[in-house]
Amino acid sequence: EILYEKEKSILENKLNSLQEADSTLAQLLAQRDANQKGISEAELSIKKYEHKIESFNATRHHAQKVLDTLKKQHSWIETEEQYFGKENSDYIFDSKNMKKVLEKLAKAEEGQEKLSKQINKK
Repeated sequence: EILYEKEKSILENKLNSLQEADSTLAQLLAQRDANQKGISEAELSIKKYEHKIESFNATRHHAQKVLDTLKKQHSWIETEEQYFGKENSDYIFDSKNMKKVLEKLAKAEEGQEKLSKQINKK
């Protein structure tokens, strides 16, 4: 009977150890799954940012081509470029009311057209 109790105690200890190991394994598997989900989300985020970067680079490349073409077509751009975006220059548009500027341009063009009709073109 003493031997039986001793063996039963050893068996219960091993069962308890096995249950603890099983519980630890379940926790580790849950942690692994959570980490895997985090990795998947991070990879998806990386792909989104890579796409944004590629799109930005394509837009930048296209804008550079347009700028180069405009510089070739209009020689004044190279000489006046240093004034673009400078305070108190003709090329700062943030402080101007474009609606009023366009109205003024339309009036000036209309006035020029009236004057050209009145001039003798012989």
